Amino acid sequence: MDLLASPLAADLIGRIRAGHAPGAGDGPSALERFFWLHAARGSGDGQRLRIWPSHDPKAAPADPRAAPVRLCNLVLQGGGTLGLAHAGFVTGLEAAGIRFAGLAGTSAGSILAMGIAAIRGGDLTRETSDVLVKITEAVPMDSFIDGPRPVRVLIKRALKGHRLVWPQHWPGLIATLLRLRDRRGLNHGAAFETWFAAVMRAQGWNRIEDMYAALDAIWADLADLRALHPQGPGRAPVLRDPSGVDTALSGRPGAALLQLISMAMPVGVKFKLPQDLYYLSAEYQQISPARLVRTSMSIPAFFEPVVMQTNPETWAARVRTELSDLLSRDRAHSFEDLSELMFLDGGMMSNLPSDSFRDLMPDMPTIVVPLVSGGASPAITRRRRFADLAADAGACGSAVRLQRDRETWAQNSMLRAVFDQAEQNAPDVVAGRRPRRRYPVAIAPIDTDDANWLNFVMTAQEKAQLFESGLKRAHDFLETLKTEQTT
Repeated sequence: MDLLASPLAADLIGRIRAGHAPGAGDGPSALERFFWLHAARGSGDGQRLRIWPSHDPKAAPADPRAAPVRLCNLVLQGGGTLGLAHAGFVTGLEAAGIRFAGLAGTSAGSILAMGIAAIRGGDLTRETSDVLVKITEAVPMDSFIDGPRPVRVLIKRALKGHRLVWPQHWPGLIATLLRLRDRRGLNHGAAFETWFAAVMRAQGWNRIEDMYAALDAIWADLADLRALHPQGPGRAPVLRDPSGVDTALSGRPGAALLQLISMAMPVGVKFKLPQDLYYLSAEYQQISPARLVRTSMSIPAFFEPVVMQTNPETWAARVRTELSDLLSRDRAHSFEDLSELMFLDGGMMSNLPSDSFRDLMPDMPTIVVPLVSGGASPAITRRRRFADLAADAGACGSAVRLQRDRETWAQNSMLRAVFDQAEQNAPDVVAGRRPRRRYPVAIAPIDTDDANWLNFVMTAQEKAQLFESGLKRAHDFLETLKTEQTT
């Protein structure tokens, strides 16, 4: 399977490179009101990253061999196998010269976020999509269904649309119920973690320390921009000064630039990894970064949860700080004494962590990418069939899962209104000395039509369609921004 071989993919990438790459003809009022931060490697100064073009007469010129890039943050929603669309979206954005300072994701989004971070390593300007697409093409989805054979057979038949009421399926159904009773997940999840650890090794990431080193290098790049251009080109700081960021959790400032969301049970608190490794045993500093992704995509009942040991001191302190006021004394003490935490899919807590970089990089452009499905809303029914009960339970679960994301996005809308009002009344805007800035958060939902988010047995054609849907969304997103800027 070659995801870039289709005429549609080649056409979209060609149009994006021709019409949206930095210096491709967009005037100062086009995409640049959103992607305001361009950077390039300097020459003769240790290749430090610099604002491009620089208006500082003392600044070293950019290396003519280093193409300028646009910088932003990227937030990717969870969605199971639908995450293939994220790969297409990232490919499209990178064709426009866009690179990602901060990366956040949940479940499937965490896979792409970690993949991008590992491929670029410590080079913020590196294009990752060439390697990312090859990895996407080679994803052995079918092998991720790695439970006992009767369970595997039943899952695959169900995903292919077979009815499971016939007697020949009863042994598999019984095995499934016993599996859920004993292990809390139909599949081990080991096959995914083993595969993703190999992906990490291919990029030079064998241990958590390798990840930290690369993220710290990215942080240093951004710190260079802040030091060389404290206010940016007429802007607020590119990122907070390290002294103003709580980096004590990880001990490494760059850890804040990668945020993978998971839910820790039985407490029910959100973990942002790798930062929150601080609350776990020091032994996990030696594992593959693949484990962090595995914690974020432990789909309840489908995969076994990930169990990890706590750090007794730091974990107890977190419970006292965050939870003690909301719990009885006995309950709080029991949570403080937990020696293990069980991690479930981060989508249960925050499937679209759109506020991940709001405090760390408030002026950095941020793109938030939900995965949305088509189809009509099911009608309300008063029948008492088991299927109706199951559908109602699923709808309630989805509503609870998405409510925090809705509230966060509503807060974002209020912040945008305040931002737009302030820009409209800014003296230098009123005097015509500069154009109005655009609110630095944009949403780009990808329509995945009626694709099944648990379809681990999808065909090559179905994979290509999801990839192309993301690529097309990137093209349309850039076109919309360009039109918006020029009106």
